Amino acid sequence: MGATAILFYVLAIMLFALYLLIKLINRKYIFSIFNISLFIYCFSVFISPIFYSAPEAWTALSVTDYTVYRPYLDKCLTINCLGLILTFSTMLFVEFSRGKKVCAVVGKQSGKLHEEILEYSFFIFAALWYVIVFAFNGNLPLFNNGRTFYYDTGISPIYLALNELMLIYSLYFGVRLVYEKKDLLKFVVAVLTLIFTGNRGPVLVSVLVPTAILFIYGKSKTAGGFKKLVRLLLLFLAIGLFGIMLGLVRNGQDFSLKEIVAELLYGNTFSDIRDGAFILKGYEAKFGNTYLYGKTYLAGIISFIPSRFSQFRVEWSYGRVTTYALFGWENHFGLRGGAVMEAYLNFGYLGILFFGILQGVLYAQLEKIFYYIFCLKNIKNRGKELLVAYAISSFSGFLVCTSGMYNIYVDLLFLLMVFVLSKMFSSSAVSVRSRQRSGVSSKS
Repeated sequence: MGATAILFYVLAIMLFALYLLIKLINRKYIFSIFNISLFIYCFSVFISPIFYSAPEAWTALSVTDYTVYRPYLDKCLTINCLGLILTFSTMLFVEFSRGKKVCAVVGKQSGKLHEEILEYSFFIFAALWYVIVFAFNGNLPLFNNGRTFYYDTGISPIYLALNELMLIYSLYFGVRLVYEKKDLLKFVVAVLTLIFTGNRGPVLVSVLVPTAILFIYGKSKTAGGFKKLVRLLLLFLAIGLFGIMLGLVRNGQDFSLKEIVAELLYGNTFSDIRDGAFILKGYEAKFGNTYLYGKTYLAGIISFIPSRFSQFRVEWSYGRVTTYALFGWENHFGLRGGAVMEAYLNFGYLGILFFGILQGVLYAQLEKIFYYIFCLKNIKNRGKELLVAYAISSFSGFLVCTSGMYNIYVDLLFLLMVFVLSKMFSSSAVSVRSRQRSGVSSKS
């Protein structure tokens, strides 16, 4: 690593350690259901560059002479560490302040949701998912390498929306399972459906890890304790190994220690810095020293428009830019590059400054919500409060990568649907009770 990269690398690690220390002292816990993806990203940034001097790390990108990427590795590491410095500096300032307005909004809005609506709608959406998969793919995507079967089809927006809904239901039923000992079967069905998509990230990082965190924390008044921290780390290790094995199944590879180590150290699991360097070199060759000036952000915002009606949306989506536009790859989800890489490609270092701070504000508010719902309050509606909080947390995905904007629309429309149906359900129940009281009065 060059001197600049080393400087930002060391500063980011020191600030991260300071944040964890202050959080542990003030909150008595470290891990939450909202910060786990951020911590995994930190692990990727801090640990993975050590292994990128090995040729095995570049096999997945079909790179034979990886030495030409060394300056881009330094630049990518600097970009990502600067983003982390800005994010954690902001979190230190915002997270431990006294304001609880966002928490109050979450509590108020969640009280309007009806559990019956959530349970009945789950069976409808789950059944629709399986109908679509077998009708258009002929098998479960996990088992026939069909993760992209929906590409260039009219079913794409519906299928992607159903995947996001299965994630939402998994979290909701997971919370109810942990705190109310309910909905085990629904939780298993929702999680298995996510596994069958063939995508590891949603089921591991967004469902199993958060559920494991809540399971360990349980109903205790605080989420602290050394034993709980050790149990969490062991659970994370087990879930991480499960994710690696899931990737081996998806790619048709054998279960062996050699393959597991290769995937962990050199594969695509913790590849943000490597992929970012690959993107930077390809971007320089394609666009030179110019920036995209918000094109991928606009493409993400209009992601609700079907691809056949918007060539701009297709051409400038971040996943498309980092694959087809730069390297001519077809049917690929896109390369990550880190939490502020898209911001840099669009606006340079000003983009890193703005989005790094914005991510810090959002993560800090989410940590307040977690502390308020799961560490302080003794309430029975944690599942419903989590639904509202999750809709807020989905914006963190957009700040990292605009390809997640479509999921935000799905989350908001889902909540709106449940709100409307719950209100209709409440109005109907009130009307029935009124008629019953009228009937009793007339008989009297």
